[in-house]
Amino acid sequence: MSKQKTIGNNPLAAYLSAEPSFEKSESNSESVTEQFTSEQNRVSKKQRITIHVSSEIIERVKNAVFWEPGLTLAGFTEHALEKAITDFEAERGSAFPQRRHPLRGGRPLK
Repeated sequence: MSKQKTIGNNPLAAYLSAEPSFEKSESNSESVTEQFTSEQNRVSKKQRITIHVSSEIIERVKNAVFWEPGLTLAGFTEHALEKAITDFEAERGSAFPQRRHPLRGGRPLK
């Protein structure tokens, strides 16, 4: 017996993304369908990362999520990381090149 998804794709993904997904334009219905499909593909390709963050920041984020209807911790974090990397790349003047090897996991050596 396979496990059934409870919600499927996030219905709020279009509202939480930094870029507008469904603006009114002169495009036909096929391009709207293509935009929706690309949004679904972008949303569904996710990975898990584990990081350590100070308790003070975690509390501030939880408060923000609590007071913003429809916002989730994952959505807030994804938006914040995307904004931060965009700012880093703008300050640098270009995107960071692809890694040459995987990042090392585990605790840092002291």
